Amino acid sequence: MTTILQDITKRYYDTWNSHVIKDILCFFTEHLTLHFQPENVTCDSIYSLKYMLHKTFYSFPETQRKLLRFHHSDDKKLVIAEVLVKTYSDQQYISLEYIRFNDDGKIENIRCAAVKAK
Repeated sequence: MTTILQDITKRYYDTWNSHVIKDILCFFTEHLTLHFQPENVTCDSIYSLKYMLHKTFYSFPETQRKLLRFHHSDDKKLVIAEVLVKTYSDQQYISLEYIRFNDDGKIENIRCAAVKAK
């Protein structure tokens, strides 16, 4: 049986892959923090996230994030996701993504770190 947090996490990655920015932003709180490595990108608001997504999808129109597996904490607020990130058809890496949710199921913090090139 899947949990609500599992459903939200899966829908988040499916939505991210659609590249529809307004739909992606619906998953986040207005006051958020994100940090992506190896890109060294930090967002500290919904507005900076929107800008980063525009820039990412323009620069890498083929980019996709495939959720490989994930675990959530007992308090149902933290997800650790293993994600295959494809920027070009021949360039990809594995990312560990620490996603913190608020009580309403919105993402308030993500920290990503590339762990292995494929």
